[in-house]
Amino acid sequence: MTFLWSNSLSSMIYCFLSHPFIRLPPLFNLPFRQNNFNAVRTSHYPNDTSFYRLCDYYGMYICNEANIETHGIQPFGRLAHDPAWKEAFVSRVTRMVMRDRNHPSIIFWSLGNENGRGPNLMHSRRALHNLDTSRPIMYEGGGKLFESTGRTELTDVVCPMYPSVGDLVTAGTRFDEDRPVILCEYSHSMGNSNGNIHLYWREFWDVDKPRLQGGFIWDMIDQGLRKTDNSTHREYFAYGGDFGDEINDRQFCINGLFSPDRQPHPALSEIKRLQQPVSFATSHPFGEKVIRISSNYNAQLSIINRYSFLSPSHLKWTWSVTSDEHELPLASSGFHIPDSLRLICLDLSEAFINVSTCEERLRSKYWLNLWGAIKEDTMWAKEGFLVAADQFCLVLECDSKDSLGCNAKGILSSCSTGSAGTQVLESVEDDLTIKVTLSGMNVKNRPLAVIDKQSGTLLSYNLPGGTPVIEYSNKDNPKQIKGGLQPNYTRAATDNDKGGTELISNFLSIYSFLLYLDRKDRSYLYYWKRYGLDSSSTVASICQHIQAIKGHNGKTLDISLNCLTIETKRQRELFSNKIIYKFCCEGNLRVKVKVKPRKILSSLPSLPRIGVSLMLNKSLYNIKYLGRGPVENYPDRNSGSDLGVWTTSAARMGYDYIVPSENGNRTDCEWISLQDRDGCGVCVYSSIDTENADGFIDKDDNIFGKMNCSVGMYSQEELHAANHTIDLQPRPNGDHPIYVNIDHKIMGLGGDCSWLPCVYPQYEIKAKHEFCYSFCLFPLKPDKDPAREVKAMAKKSDR
Repeated sequence: MTFLWSNSLSSMIYCFLSHPFIRLPPLFNLPFRQNNFNAVRTSHYPNDTSFYRLCDYYGMYICNEANIETHGIQPFGRLAHDPAWKEAFVSRVTRMVMRDRNHPSIIFWSLGNENGRGPNLMHSRRALHNLDTSRPIMYEGGGKLFESTGRTELTDVVCPMYPSVGDLVTAGTRFDEDRPVILCEYSHSMGNSNGNIHLYWREFWDVDKPRLQGGFIWDMIDQGLRKTDNSTHREYFAYGGDFGDEINDRQFCINGLFSPDRQPHPALSEIKRLQQPVSFATSHPFGEKVIRISSNYNAQLSIINRYSFLSPSHLKWTWSVTSDEHELPLASSGFHIPDSLRLICLDLSEAFINVSTCEERLRSKYWLNLWGAIKEDTMWAKEGFLVAADQFCLVLECDSKDSLGCNAKGILSSCSTGSAGTQVLESVEDDLTIKVTLSGMNVKNRPLAVIDKQSGTLLSYNLPGGTPVIEYSNKDNPKQIKGGLQPNYTRAATDNDKGGTELISNFLSIYSFLLYLDRKDRSYLYYWKRYGLDSSSTVASICQHIQAIKGHNGKTLDISLNCLTIETKRQRELFSNKIIYKFCCEGNLRVKVKVKPRKILSSLPSLPRIGVSLMLNKSLYNIKYLGRGPVENYPDRNSGSDLGVWTTSAARMGYDYIVPSENGNRTDCEWISLQDRDGCGVCVYSSIDTENADGFIDKDDNIFGKMNCSVGMYSQEELHAANHTIDLQPRPNGDHPIYVNIDHKIMGLGGDCSWLPCVYPQYEIKAKHEFCYSFCLFPLKPDKDPAREVKAMAKKSDR
């Protein structure tokens, strides 16, 4: 049995959840069960008795923890050795056991939290065994300074706190150990967090590591308190320091999977997927979620049932096939999994009735989606509630004779090869700007584009009809351009980005010193500030060279720029950027970027991101994209986000964390469209990062690639400067320009803990080599669907 744990900390907000002495409502346990959790640790004290009755009723397991915590007493573990405290230790443990031992939901006892190791705890263990020997004991303390090892003689379960995945594997494969391994705390959910958690669950589910049996995520609820701002009368969730208290840990209790009003964080969809009781697999040797489909359209899958007492047959199963052109499925149908079945074969032919040619097979992407839902009402969920889901990429194979002459690359052209009438592109240059005009457009009114010659920033980009798309502002400082299209290497720091030895030193200087000796590092934000890459620093772009080159018959115009990104405070060069803007007379714009970090950045643990930022017209708030969704996801937290076409808006694409930070990203995006209420707008699609000796794609053709996208109502600088949601003025759709990030790469979130850097190397961005990427923007008319327009451009380029 693998345990899917959460630490339970709660506060009474409008009487919705628990204060230890208030009777809990019957719905208390639903968030646990409905998100595939099966156990709770009552950290760090026993709960009200009604909680245990609810867990008995709903079938939740409990690790019941004694009300003993002494980690603030130095030296660590001193009270556990002090004979004067023996009775206090023993009585707290025995009173807990005597009160709660008749609850079947309790399967573990805990001697407390972070008390070190000493005789008083051994006396407590013996006293507990005198009352109950039917349940094992979990206790993490002792064996090592501070966070300890979780594998002393005091515990029956190896239960370390916040180990890395590597340390987890080591604990579960030691030859001198036979106790099960259950993490007492892991995946610290502080703000935008819970990266890397899929790596833990890869090990938990590994049949070759049977002693690895799950862990308790820290924790369930953000412990913020609702407060009203006196000046605006707006409500927000407050934390340490917001009540006149001078000694506090600020937002260190804002670390749950749910907000105080029980709204789920985006990370919860990832965790629910990883912990689900049923999943599927293919015969692929490396576990890839890819199914090859031949002409019979059959998909064969093996069933992985992780229920202890049930079979998958008690769920109602449905499959659907979606494509890269449609948000709605091409087809869907129910299917049944008999009790003893371990292999299923699904007939998907219904989804491909209209897919008759090899070209259609190779140009489109298809996904098989599987859902398992509750068949009938239960005590914890209504009929139709989703329990398990999975997705597989479908690869449609062609007969060799059908594939002759069929181009499978899906090549896109940023410019049409056809005629665009008599219109030609011109460049009009003055001391400050280069204006790109299309014959018939009024230069003084709205040219196709304006490029700032001093910074290289694309100040504006307008559709051929004159509708503005990209905008800028310099009203606060004429020399500082906000908006436009310009390289972006920063992000609004998350709580995990701020985690490092300098954070720990604020409240535990000895620990900080020991970590320093152990070669632990400072936070990512510390290094970003040091080199001017945090969102509060000022960087400037200086254009060293700019050249306009007109293409054949004036149908294209290339503007090539060589720019430097400078940290203004110390005038240090950070990046050299080679940018090519390729304009086409249809209004299409292709952007090629080559980024070379300067040597000074080679010591950085990771760059925040590599990409561009744009400020768009406020009317373009309707969003559709092809990528992972529907909620935000990041490179190290996207296992629970499915690929497909998703619809959202600028005001809804992100998430309002109690402490504002980087948010709203979508990974594996191929295109994103932004349109106004009438359907007029722009589409951005990505290219693959193949390159020649100069760092650019050899041909004018653009091959589909992947990018990260985020759209929101606030700039990175505004998010970084805000401490509470109240610090950001409400901006509904259509009331403010829109901020867009198109990223070649973005650093992961991390999440092993929030007080040390913990993004894994594969999700960091090392500034030790060049980066090359490309993307295109093209106009969208009201009656045009972005997915089909992108496909149409692919077909057009083959002619």
